[in-house]
Amino acid sequence: MADDKYLRKLDEIKSEENAKEEAKRYKEDTEKKATLLKNSKEKYKQADKSHKEYLKEDILKAQYLLKLGEPLYEPPNPHNTIPKNEALVIANYLMSKKGSVAFLGAKLYEKLGKGNQASVKNRLLKRIEEDYALFPPSTIREIESFLKRNSDSKEKSGLVKTISSIFLLFSIFFVSPLFTGNTIGNLAKNNSIGIGVILFVLGLMGLFIPIKK
Repeated sequence: MADDKYLRKLDEIKSEENAKEEAKRYKEDTEKKATLLKNSKEKYKQADKSHKEYLKEDILKAQYLLKLGEPLYEPPNPHNTIPKNEALVIANYLMSKKGSVAFLGAKLYEKLGKGNQASVKNRLLKRIEEDYALFPPSTIREIESFLKRNSDSKEKSGLVKTISSIFLLFSIFFVSPLFTGNTIGNLAKNNSIGIGVILFVLGLMGLFIPIKK
């Protein structure tokens, strides 16, 4: 029985020491976590500050480029100190932001001759869809003008005019038997003239309808 008494005492001492060690480890872990959290907050503050500074700097660069006359790079603008690659990176970075900052990036893309790219217009519309409240009515009107300026209608109009000019040239070729009396290949004179008239009419329609629109 005496031996049991001493063994129980030993167990109590061991339990107390174990509890002290556990409390010590817990305290150390808590202090370590608190230190890590504090350092993380400091790093986040520094990163956030750096991020805001970089964003502000890129906004100023974009505004500077937009104020410069055309062109920026071809031929090189003597007043422009920002390389083209950097300007493209700035435009891409600004378009990843919200509100008017994203639109600023789109306008910079336009200044760099890439405003008509589908990726630029889609990204801009996505920003508007996500945060419409950040775009005041005046900015929405600007964006409407931007999209109209950079629509594919100009390219299509140019293509139609080119095709129309080809039609007109061929119409002269087919109508020529009316003046020369010579037929083209196996085509009868009337058929040749008919084709020429049709091509002539189509050519005129193609030239004037896009302009009217």
